[in-house]
Amino acid sequence: MQASIKRVFSLLMVMVVAMGLLAGCAGSGQNSSPASTQEPEASASQPEETSPAESQELPNELPPDPLPLSKPAARVAALKGPTGMGLAELMNKNEKAAALCDYTFTLESAPDVIQGPLINGDLDIAILPTNLAAVLYHKTEGAIQLIAVSGMRVLYVMAAPGVEINSFADLKGKKLFTAGQGSTQEYVLDYLLRQNGLDPATDLTVEYKAEQAEAMAQLLAGNCDAALLPQPFVTNATVKNPEIKKALDVTAEWEKATGESQLPMSCVVVRKEFAQQNPEAVANFLEEYDESTKWVSANVEEAAALIGKYDIVPEEVAKLAIPDSAIQCQTGSEAEEAVNAYLKVLFEQNPKSVGGALPDEGFFYRAQ
Repeated sequence: MQASIKRVFSLLMVMVVAMGLLAGCAGSGQNSSPASTQEPEASASQPEETSPAESQELPNELPPDPLPLSKPAARVAALKGPTGMGLAELMNKNEKAAALCDYTFTLESAPDVIQGPLINGDLDIAILPTNLAAVLYHKTEGAIQLIAVSGMRVLYVMAAPGVEINSFADLKGKKLFTAGQGSTQEYVLDYLLRQNGLDPATDLTVEYKAEQAEAMAQLLAGNCDAALLPQPFVTNATVKNPEIKKALDVTAEWEKATGESQLPMSCVVVRKEFAQQNPEAVANFLEEYDESTKWVSANVEEAAALIGKYDIVPEEVAKLAIPDSAIQCQTGSEAEEAVNAYLKVLFEQNPKSVGGALPDEGFFYRAQ
């Protein structure tokens, strides 16, 4: 009986072992089957497929900002003093990158320093004495054109303490210092002296200095009876010595002698080639310069601070000089008429003062 039980137990063990071997063979065969029978596992190197809807841009994503448009560029020069004061607000705007053009500003003490770069193409726009603009127009055979008048009332005859001057005739026998020989200042002075019966060469002593500041210094030192000065040197002289007085308003004397109410002493010029190639820049400058001159005239305190900041005129002097400087940007037919009348007087007095001949219509820039 026990032997029978043992045989049965042995038979069962053999069957268990046989079934295990069969299961192992079946598993081994499944693992060796082709990969297509089994889903591949996702890996970092193999991106997951996305549906067309998922590949579209999400509604809350904004497109990239467009590239900023480049501004037209312009290189502008002016003289320190009254011709430069009107640029102060525009210079400040340009410094903040808020101007319509990308401007490069240059301020000089004398017009001679500006002429060369303007003729050579190193400057595009300049503010200069009006008669010099006519000279350059002839010299460059029309390559320099006038685009605006910028200064009207800037010249005064200043009397030294104790000296009485009520008319140009009162300058007879006196010593007068001034600057600007060969420029507007000399020709206006000579014209008004002659209109009042005086010969500039014999009836008084006129001494020209290299700079306005030097003529003012001679007046302050008591070395002359009078000085012909522009703003802001007029104000500067009276601040330093209140006994120095404004004797004659040259613009008023000009009106008496010529019948013209305007004395366009300074103007804005442009290189013709630059204007033809960059009409937008010229239009932008005229618009912004006009706004700047008006702002300077209407905001004396703030404008004076900017004028001092840019070393155009000391701030305290600018505060007093701005209201008396007739800062403006005048264009169009009115400006052309004033310039033509002014140049005609200078030409009749001395043709060289305007370049040997009166400029023709090509002298005035007109936007196409």
